[in-house]
Amino acid sequence: MLHEMLPYFWVDMSVYPGNSGGPLIEDGKLVGVVSAQADTPIDSAPNVRIRVPFAKVIKARHLHSLLETQAKKDCRDL
Repeated sequence: MLHEMLPYFWVDMSVYPGNSGGPLIEDGKLVGVVSAQADTPIDSAPNVRIRVPFAKVIKARHLHSLLETQAKKDCRDL
């Protein structure tokens, strides 16, 4: 899950609705931003999913390029 080419990784931590967009800090450095929580279907109720305590985190280095792209778009709109 830490493959260099992946823009995200999974973290063994509980997240809750509203945590998306929250920073993940390690040793005082931003390493990523929470983007989702893992879930899985229930066998007896296929339309129901339960949350699993794993967070999908977008790597910080990918966020920099997204922010730069957005900043360029914002400048064009001025």
